[in-house]
Formats: sequence, structure tokens, C-alpha cells
Amino acid sequence: GPFTIDGGRNSTHNPKQEWVVGSSDPCPSIGTGGNQVVRTPDGKRCLQPDECAVLQGFPSTYPFTSASGTPTKRCLYRQVGNAVPPALAESIGRAILQLDKDTNP
Repeated sequence: GPFTIDGGRNSTHNPKQEWVVGSSDPCPSIGTGGNQVVRTPDGKRCLQPDECAVLQGFPSTYPFTSASGTPTKRCLYRQVGNAVPPALAESIGRAILQLDKDTNP
């Protein structure tokens, strides 16, 4: 259903931090603190790590891990927030390969 994402939990105290996008718009950056807020007709809540991962472009079955075994929520938020979205990484890699082909035929 329809939803919006805003700039984080602090947005009620700091309106400059708040930006709202709709479900068909590009998502704002996913941070590492787990403070992405989604607004639905039923109210506001924080996005869960798996929801942030999907917004970053990870498959829903991506096997996140940690050195200590099962990653904590905090660990998951950090991994997802620090990651380069897979589609972006692929696009950059393809552009580099094409540039190499163009300059070294």
C-alpha cells in the first residue's frame, strides 16, 4: 500500500532533517542508525533492517552475517547503511569495463 519515508526520528525536533518521499519516489539515503521512519495510513514506525536492505537493492534472502554469528539489529543497520547499493556497484563496474574497452580496444 501507499507509504512515505521521512528523514528520521529526529525530524519532529529538527524540521530541517525531514524530507518526505512517496512509495513511488526514490528513497533517501539509508543510514546506519536504524532511524528511517515510514509513515502509513496507520501511523509512523521505524523501518526494520530487512526493509532497509530491500530499499538498498539487496535480495530479501541476502545472507547478512557477523563475526559473532547471528547479526544484531544494530549490526544489520550498520551493514546495510554502509553498503553501496548492489545496482549502483554493478553500474559503476560496467562503466569502468566499458571505459577500459573504449580506451584499450
